[in-house]
Amino acid sequence: MMEPMNRCRSILLQVQERLSDDDRKKLHFLVGDIIPRGLRDDPSIGGTLNLLEALFDRGKISSQDFSYLIEVFETIDCSDAANRLRGIYWYLFTITQSYQIYIWNI
Repeated sequence: MMEPMNRCRSILLQVQERLSDDDRKKLHFLVGDIIPRGLRDDPSIGGTLNLLEALFDRGKISSQDFSYLIEVFETIDCSDAANRLRGIYWYLFTITQSYQIYIWNI
């Protein structure tokens, strides 16, 4: 089974590959208040991956919390991306609940 952090990064790869060039530009613009201009000025696939890494580094997203990125995607009308990220929430919630039930039963 894939580790949660690897699973979330895998989903982020899938999400960003489906973004149009315009969607990436909007994403880079919208996070302008927390991401340095040097990272925002490259809306390529590689630049977007760097931007996502910066969001991890700044604590805006984590393997357990994509709420900031979901809100950004909703704002730029990328409902498919927002829904895919909600899917990882469900996946992680299910794993966490199963683990807690297991621990409580030991």
